[in-house]
Amino acid sequence: YWKQGKLYKEWRKENNENKNFDIRSKVEKERITLKYEKKDFSRKWYNQIYSKLIEEKSLIYDFLKFSQKDILNFKIVEVYQINIRNMDKRTLQKIRELSDFLVINRSDDEIKKSILRLNGSKNSYSLRRFLVKLVSKNYAEKKEKPLFTIEEYAEYLFPDGSNWREIRDLVIIAIYQKLHKLNTHVEIPLHEDDEDENIINNQLNEN
Repeated sequence: YWKQGKLYKEWRKENNENKNFDIRSKVEKERITLKYEKKDFSRKWYNQIYSKLIEEKSLIYDFLKFSQKDILNFKIVEVYQINIRNMDKRTLQKIRELSDFLVINRSDDEIKKSILRLNGSKNSYSLRRFLVKLVSKNYAEKKEKPLFTIEEYAEYLFPDGSNWREIRDLVIIAIYQKLHKLNTHVEIPLHEDDEDENIINNQLNEN
């Protein structure tokens, strides 16, 4: 973070340097040798993830934003959800199965539409309707097993006290991980609704 300090940025701009210099290195500027200390670029080190854990805030929004651009092993999310958020591992298994259904043997256009519909789910009803339609689609495709049963729907996906936004974002995260694993790139507008983070945290704190 010291390289994000105002003094360092101004020095880089004035000198048009492309290379970084060590914290204690010396540089020539207007024939005057200047010695920079770490405190000169001071910006207090801050670990956002650690702070959220301490404050018992959800990391789901961070996982989601990261997974949109980079590879994120869903096992990390599972460990976090089970051990920190006390989520039933069977819920996570159903989320994995949903992501498989939405990605495997699907066209890029189908995958894109699914993610856009999930992103567009702004309330519990719209998310539930989307998932129920997947059950019908699964049946129409003559799959051997139902995508999920009524018991799984009530006990694992939407049990009492569950957060529908959390379920939605976990499905999206699992989809992105599957796409990374399959080395498949689909052009999708990034999910940038910053208000969701505050809403998720508030609802999780209430539960």
